[in-house]
Amino acid sequence: MIGQSTIPRRLRSAAARGGLAGAGLVFGYAAIFVVYAVFRSSLTLFQSLDGGNLALTLVAYSASLALPALVFACLIAPFAALVGGGTGLLMSWLSARLNPAGVPARAIWVGSGAALGLALAGLLALRLGLGLSAARLTWPTYLFWLGVPGAIYIIAGGAGGWLLNKRRASGQASPA
Repeated sequence: MIGQSTIPRRLRSAAARGGLAGAGLVFGYAAIFVVYAVFRSSLTLFQSLDGGNLALTLVAYSASLALPALVFACLIAPFAALVGGGTGLLMSWLSARLNPAGVPARAIWVGSGAALGLALAGLLALRLGLGLSAARLTWPTYLFWLGVPGAIYIIAGGAGGWLLNKRRASGQASPA
C-alpha cells in the first residue's frame, strides 16, 4: 500500500525522536556559543569604547556573531538529525537486547554507550578519511569542535536511553 511503512512503529518513533534531538542540540549549542561570544566580546568592547556608541556597537556585534552561527547550525542540523536518528535506532535495538528488564540505570548506560560508540566511530572516520588528529588541534579548537559537542552527545544519549526505557515501561513503545 502507498503510504504504509514496513518499518515497525517503535523504530520509526526512536529514529524520529533521535533526529529531533540531534537537530535541536545543534541549535542549542549554537545559541550557547552566541551567548558566550557576545559576552566575551562585550567585555573587550566595554574597555575600548566610550558610552555613546556602545549600545549600537553591541547590537551590531551581536548580530554579526549570531548570523553565521545560525547559518552554520542550519547547515549542520540535517546531518545531526541523521546521526540522532541512527543513534535512536541503535539505542532501541541495544536496549531491547541489553536491558530487557527495563532497569533505568542500565538504560542510561546503554544510551550513553551507544552514543560513545558512534562518537568514537566518527572520530575514527575523521582520522582515516581526513587524516584529522586531535594532536594537531589546539586545546580550545578541540573542545569547541569535538570535545564539548561529543560530551553533549554522550549525555544526550544517556538521557535518550532513559526516556526510551520510560516509554517502554509505560507501554508507549513495545520492546523489540
